[in-house]
Amino acid sequence: MNSLSSLHDILFIQEHWLAPFDLDKLNTVADDMICFASSAMSDVTNRDCLFGRPFGGVAIYVKQSLASIAKLISTSKRYIILQISQLLLINVYLPCVSSVDRVDEFIECLASIMNDISDLQYDDVIFGGDLNIELDNNDILCRHLDSFVRDLQLTFVDDKISSNDKFTYRVESTGSCSSIDHFAVSRKLYQYIHDVKIVDGAENFSDHCPLILETDVYLCCRKSSVSSQSSKFKVDCFRWDIADCSQYYLLTYNHFNCIQTPLFLLDNVSAISCSREYILSCLNQYYRDIVNTLLECSCVCVPGRNKDFIDFGGTKS
Repeated sequence: MNSLSSLHDILFIQEHWLAPFDLDKLNTVADDMICFASSAMSDVTNRDCLFGRPFGGVAIYVKQSLASIAKLISTSKRYIILQISQLLLINVYLPCVSSVDRVDEFIECLASIMNDISDLQYDDVIFGGDLNIELDNNDILCRHLDSFVRDLQLTFVDDKISSNDKFTYRVESTGSCSSIDHFAVSRKLYQYIHDVKIVDGAENFSDHCPLILETDVYLCCRKSSVSSQSSKFKVDCFRWDIADCSQYYLLTYNHFNCIQTPLFLLDNVSAISCSREYILSCLNQYYRDIVNTLLECSCVCVPGRNKDFIDFGGTKS
């Protein structure tokens, strides 16, 4: 992870195997990167003790320099959607062959993604992850995936892989191998791809090899106004009883790391050649950044309701 994070700006991770209360551990893995993640074990840990090995989970790492313009769109046990300026990132972990009701879950996952991004405005898309499917199969899953990609006007980039060995999944003990990890990008972005390569080395202890996509993407680095974003959420009350608290903690942690703290004010104020108005302005801005961050994260992770949504009984005149 450290070697990948030092060389690349964005990382898609599948199967981190962490429970919701352990997602914060992902922030200790890659230096100079911020993590957005979801767990696949929320239902299990909420219902009972975890038996057997952990499973699932997806995450997207982005450079801290990009975190201020990154917005979490949606999370699920099988996918996470992030938007950085006009670039939409969709990281997925689709069900494997042994999954119960694989076809139904596969189709439902793709349909949920389409629903989550239907109202978004974006220029480019990078869709990728462990799709658990070989693209040359002509089965029902391939047909649904092909329809999904066409609807989003995406193109798979497997033909851009520079090496002859295109296997991304390899098990040395059995000798089995397959190409089940893929990237698909918007057609405009496809022409700016420099290279797609599969990397395997001594540092990789997984049976999946990292799939590297190198491309040019234009990002407008102007941070959007949090207050204008939050104005879309006309809520009088947040439903903290059904909130995604794990995602809220992770999101606030990431955003707070991007807030500039006016540490110079802790020095001898009398020795600072600044006016009283400037000092107050710095403190007020710091306060607003904190409050706006809390509000934005609440709007993303906590369902809201209007004050009259729940009627506890009686009649209203």
